[in-house]
Amino acid sequence: MSATELRRSFRRQFRAVARQIWSLRVLRGAALTVVATAALLALVAAADYTLELSWAVRAAALGVGVIGVAVLAARWVVWPAREWNRERVAAELEGLFPRLGQRLRTAAELGARPAAELAQAGVSPALVAALEEETAEKVKPLPFQAALPVRPALLAGFAALVCVAAVVAGAVGLPEWRTAMKRAALAPTTYTTLTASASADAVDENADVEIRATQSGRARAEVVLHVREAGDTEWRQETMEAVDGAFTAKLSRLRATTEFYAAAGPEKTAVQTIVVRHALKIISARAEVASPAYTGVPVASVESGTFSGLVGSVAKVRFQLDRAPVSAELVLRNPAKPKDAPQRVPLTLDGKLASTELRLTTDLEYSVEARDADNMPLVPNRFRVRVTADQPPAVTFDTPGENMEVHTLAEVLMRARARDDFGLTKVGIVFQVNNEEERALVLLDVDKPNQRELKAEQVLLLEQFLLTQKDCVAYYAFAEDNHPDGPQRVTTELRFIDIRPFQRTYRLMDAPDEVPGGPRRELIFLDEVIARQRFNLNQTIRLEARAKVRLDPGQVEKIAAFQNKLATQTHDLADFLSGLGVDGAAILAQAEEAMLLAVDSLNADKFATAVNQERDALRYLMEARETAQQALFRQPPKVRAQARAFDRLQRQKLRRPNEQAETLAQIAGELAKLADDEEGVARDIAGPLPMGTNGPGGAEPKTEPKTAKGEDPAQERQDDVAGRATGLEKAAANAKGLTALAKERIAEATKAANAGADALGKGDRPTARKDVDRAKELFRTASKQVAALAADEAAQQLAAARDLANEIAAMTAPPTDTKAPGPGGMGDEKVPGLGGAAEQAKSLKDVLENLAASGAAADADAARKAAGLLKEANLQDAIERLNKPGAGDDKAERQDLAERFGALGQKLDQAYREAVAPRLEELSKLERAANDLEQRAAAADDAADFRRLAQQGTEFVDRLDAAGLGALVGDEVRNALRGPGTEAGRAVLGRGFAAAHTKLLSKLQEFVNGDRFTTGTEAVPPEYRDLVERYQRALSGGTK
Repeated sequence: MSATELRRSFRRQFRAVARQIWSLRVLRGAALTVVATAALLALVAAADYTLELSWAVRAAALGVGVIGVAVLAARWVVWPAREWNRERVAAELEGLFPRLGQRLRTAAELGARPAAELAQAGVSPALVAALEEETAEKVKPLPFQAALPVRPALLAGFAALVCVAAVVAGAVGLPEWRTAMKRAALAPTTYTTLTASASADAVDENADVEIRATQSGRARAEVVLHVREAGDTEWRQETMEAVDGAFTAKLSRLRATTEFYAAAGPEKTAVQTIVVRHALKIISARAEVASPAYTGVPVASVESGTFSGLVGSVAKVRFQLDRAPVSAELVLRNPAKPKDAPQRVPLTLDGKLASTELRLTTDLEYSVEARDADNMPLVPNRFRVRVTADQPPAVTFDTPGENMEVHTLAEVLMRARARDDFGLTKVGIVFQVNNEEERALVLLDVDKPNQRELKAEQVLLLEQFLLTQKDCVAYYAFAEDNHPDGPQRVTTELRFIDIRPFQRTYRLMDAPDEVPGGPRRELIFLDEVIARQRFNLNQTIRLEARAKVRLDPGQVEKIAAFQNKLATQTHDLADFLSGLGVDGAAILAQAEEAMLLAVDSLNADKFATAVNQERDALRYLMEARETAQQALFRQPPKVRAQARAFDRLQRQKLRRPNEQAETLAQIAGELAKLADDEEGVARDIAGPLPMGTNGPGGAEPKTEPKTAKGEDPAQERQDDVAGRATGLEKAAANAKGLTALAKERIAEATKAANAGADALGKGDRPTARKDVDRAKELFRTASKQVAALAADEAAQQLAAARDLANEIAAMTAPPTDTKAPGPGGMGDEKVPGLGGAAEQAKSLKDVLENLAASGAAADADAARKAAGLLKEANLQDAIERLNKPGAGDDKAERQDLAERFGALGQKLDQAYREAVAPRLEELSKLERAANDLEQRAAAADDAADFRRLAQQGTEFVDRLDAAGLGALVGDEVRNALRGPGTEAGRAVLGRGFAAAHTKLLSKLQEFVNGDRFTTGTEAVPPEYRDLVERYQRALSGGTK
């Protein structure tokens, strides 16, 4: 091989080695760069996978990583590519093969240069050639391949391949990792795909909308809905509910267009909008009501759709809506005819305004219906038009008063006032003497239009009619208005003027039993019958006027029944007077006949005839009043006393129309009230006489004349007490369970009350005081006795007997020191007697005998104990000792009697405790059962519950019947228990059990509370004290 070829071969070999080394170095750097890039991408992806970094954080991390990779790429790729040139390769080889020295670098540097360039550079070309040749010879045996960095390049390439393979495998096999890698590369992707949709994109106002959200990819624990009304800046958040693999939330009653989006972790949907369509709304309403011309009333404006107007008025109604409608109409309904089809009236439209005119004839209810261009309806509305009729005028009397009594020569001023809403045409006053023809006292015709008030005034001269005390003047006023269809006429009720004598003479009576003063009216009852007959006459006149428009059968029956009752009372009075042989009975019989004829006419709808017949009856009654009074004045005092007693009884019947039998508890209460009233009468008697009752010269009350002006209030109150007592005596006579002793006491008290009334009628106040005091004590004693007999339970009767025994013991106990002066004694005062104690002892004996005679199975034990105590106590002997003269002054006797009755009280208390304890336990169990049933009835909501309730309720009712308390539940409850179990039946059971529970609590209260007031906390045995305290708390707190 020539030298030239050798040099060329050397050059080619060197250049090949240099290229290989450079390539391996660059490839190694590129592989390392790939490893760094993969690691950086994996690191950012891992961080995002775990923390779900925001785009900005990921971008920043990626930017830092890119910079780092760029630096590493410059270090590992760019720098080796620039650094590993031929000179560096030659140096590397010289270092690897020291024997070459620097020949290789010199040959590599100069060998390829042209000869001219070498010469110019001062280097001998021949020398360079010789050096190349020498170097070529020397490198022939050298293994330049050992200088190639193959292993580092292969390792770096393998590492790069592994990293790339790991990244690619993770991205392919794990979707979330693929997402993380994409996100690390700043791709716009998310771990979770979230969608949200509304059940409707557009809804009507107040509609509900459901929002449904679904998610795919990474699952989120909760999805939050963000909501706001359009235009708001703040979002309202609420957590959506997971349902069937999705999340839902309900937006209720939307009132404005609403925006929403859903968020799950960092992911959220786009903002969506739900358009809310608003119904038409009425902004304002106005009605202009033009009344009929005859009223003279100007047009009235009302800023509302609800208004009122007179019949015949024309109303222009106008409504302003919030936007222009395309159609509108009024829907009119007659509230008096709800089943009739409504009437529709189209409205005139003008932009947002809708209007029409209505002629008012009857009450209306109406609504406005309208729709806009989007077919949205008007908000439901309702208005009312109240149509009033032209009311008749009103007419009243200023003078005279309603009841008037004058002499035959009186001049009576009559003044009437009339008013009307729109105008009067006529006002007058009409009078009538007895049943003669009506006459106009004054008549005014009104010419001025729309005169709303008018006064009619005239003096009635009675002298010209030659009246007597048996005559009567009736009068009334009337008025007519300007109604265009015909005047409406109104009259006052018929009024009456009674005629009294022109002169009254008073004289001093010589007979001690005569009534002092002028004529006294024994038959006040007849005055009340006359007043009631006048009332019924007015009712019939009014009925006659109303019957022309509409007949009310119920009112006819009511007036006829009232007239028939007056006829019966008139008949009783006529029989009584006939029995006494007193004039007036025949006239009363005529009045009765006229009343019965009026009843027949009323039942036959002959109202005009009935009015005339009632007028006749009234005239006969007034004539009979004067005749009977004059006749009674001539009768002896005994007959007049009978008349007063009869009068009191009849007045009491008038005031107490309910004559049904009273219970013992009611009788006891009424007796207590009578005792209290008698105590008030006694105070009135002890006080000074009213002004005008004392005669001149300071005479004694028994002989003092009584003028017409001086009415004695004590006499009036005693008359009332006597009348009530007489009625109560009759009721007690038929009362079931009242003993003979109680009836006898009530009769004695009534007799004393009537005697007191008669004494006051004679002006004998001292005698009246004695009778009133006796009546008071008898009423009080009878009240306690009847109250004890009225007890429902035998145990309660034992408690009442115990209280009586203790009271007698206190009454019979001797005073501490009747002679000791000063604060501790009674000085020389008289020692109280034992008459009151004797009467109480009779009551005690009567109560125990009544209990001992009880045949009720539940009372057997208490009856046996009562009979034993009666026999042991020997009350008849004790009563005789109490009635024995001088017993009240015998201290030893009083002490013995007090101890005897005290011991009886203790025994009765022990018997009561033994009787009440089992009964209290029984009542408590029943109360708990009633409470449980009440709660079960409230909770029952299906047929099975009702069957169980009916079964338990039937058992409860059976227990009540066995305990003698079956009256606590009525037939309605018993029928409901046997019924089919309807909702109404359940309600009946609920109310019935609640009522039974309340009544049982009241029973317990009677046993627990009532007795504790009289006997302290040991009213029941100690073993039942907890039960007592429990029910005491329940009763006081109102709990169950």
